[in-house]
Amino acid sequence: MSYKKNIFLNSLAGVSNIVILICFSFIDRKLFLQSLGVELLGLGNTFSSIIAMISLADIGLGTAIIYHLYAPLEKQDYNKINLLMAIYRHCYMALAILVVIVAVILLPFLPCFLKDYPVDMSVYIYFGLFSANTAISYILSYKRCLFGADKKDYVCKWVDTGTSIFFSIVKICILLFAANYTLYLLANVCQTLISNLLIHYLCKRQYPDFHNVAFDIALFKKLMPDFKNLYGGKIAQFVFDSTDNLVISSFLNIKSVGLLAGYTIVSSCIKRIFNGIFGNFAVYFGRLQASEHGSLALQTRGIRMYAFAVFIFSAYALVPEYVLLQYFVVNVWGEANTLQEFIVILLVAEQYCLFLHEPYGCVLISHGDFVNSKRADTTAALVNIVMSVLLVQFYGVAGVLCGTILGNMTKYFMKSFYAYIRNFSFSRKKYLLENVQKLLQISYLIIVGKVSQWVFKLIAVSDNFVFNFLVGILLTEAVVTIFFVIFYRKTELWQLVYQYIKK
Repeated sequence: MSYKKNIFLNSLAGVSNIVILICFSFIDRKLFLQSLGVELLGLGNTFSSIIAMISLADIGLGTAIIYHLYAPLEKQDYNKINLLMAIYRHCYMALAILVVIVAVILLPFLPCFLKDYPVDMSVYIYFGLFSANTAISYILSYKRCLFGADKKDYVCKWVDTGTSIFFSIVKICILLFAANYTLYLLANVCQTLISNLLIHYLCKRQYPDFHNVAFDIALFKKLMPDFKNLYGGKIAQFVFDSTDNLVISSFLNIKSVGLLAGYTIVSSCIKRIFNGIFGNFAVYFGRLQASEHGSLALQTRGIRMYAFAVFIFSAYALVPEYVLLQYFVVNVWGEANTLQEFIVILLVAEQYCLFLHEPYGCVLISHGDFVNSKRADTTAALVNIVMSVLLVQFYGVAGVLCGTILGNMTKYFMKSFYAYIRNFSFSRKKYLLENVQKLLQISYLIIVGKVSQWVFKLIAVSDNFVFNFLVGILLTEAVVTIFFVIFYRKTELWQLVYQYIKK
């Protein structure tokens, strides 16, 4: 299939998967709060962060294997593909066992992570099910990377969508009729297992030349430098991603984690839609880099278009979030489950900073520049953890989010510098001009957000929440579009992105 058709199918599958999951996640959360309460929700989020720490056993195998699969897939070299996948398979089986062992070791230390929450046998069972779900996710999951590296990730996405729909209905029934958290977590474990088994079966049909071979120790040693660099980056990314929940639960309380989750469930949905649209671009840049047609000029134009497309997405996604998030939380979760309005500003700012550095991280990974990627992730994680721990003492949840924003900005400046200066040989003046454009884009978002908020307050006079919410979405999107037409329709990047989408 053509390059563009694969992009379309992967993005369509990714977005469809996310939209369906979002619809079910809101129903799930509403019923979860009614049936099990905010404390169990906070407990689950904290366990997710702890399990992410255990998952550091994955030393970057997936990213490294996918990177090294680009060239063999271009040449249809199945001997090399089989050797790479054998390494992936053996290591992931070992990691599944290691996750279980580490989880058992961590059991006595759970009270340290759960301030003011009684730790009894049920808590240990919950943690055991979280750990089992992670261990099972490693079994057979290595087949996913072959679909991903071959630009056919849509196959995995459709499987995940089907299993998610079925088990979301199962979990909703559990919440309605049983209100049992153990059964709820067991449904998650079954979903992971069945999804991986289906992908395993489809991989055998899609790639008949792929078969199991012996573990090649010489090839494994050759890949070790990449594994080590990616492992350092993965540790840094864990620290970065897990800082918020762990710092809040350790320095404040579990309830604050649950209250913040009422807001982050919306921001997480937007991030997942973002990943559904843009998540496969690293693969395309990597395959472009490995092909004979991947000139530096073509790659440079591609990454600038990617960065501008991210800006367009941010405007259409984050402006409505800024205007409507607090209104949504008050009406859906209830007044008792809200935080101060300033939290909304910080969450939107944190999301934009996250989106900002994604294209440049994509360049580093697709070019195999794992060393500089690790440096950026490590530095950003240190900034995040230090500033979050410091600021939470004075500003609570808001202080933690400020630390995350500072960490994301650190990551942006370092990754964009390495991408433009080191990989694309930009002059420092040209790199500076790129950052000036970013400042203008941020100014644009602030102005559009304020105008949209002002207009929404004038128009939203109905007492009907659904009507007001839909009007708010349409209104903010209209304001964003008007401002885009006024300020960007004649710019080079707008024309490039528009022409590409039209084709």
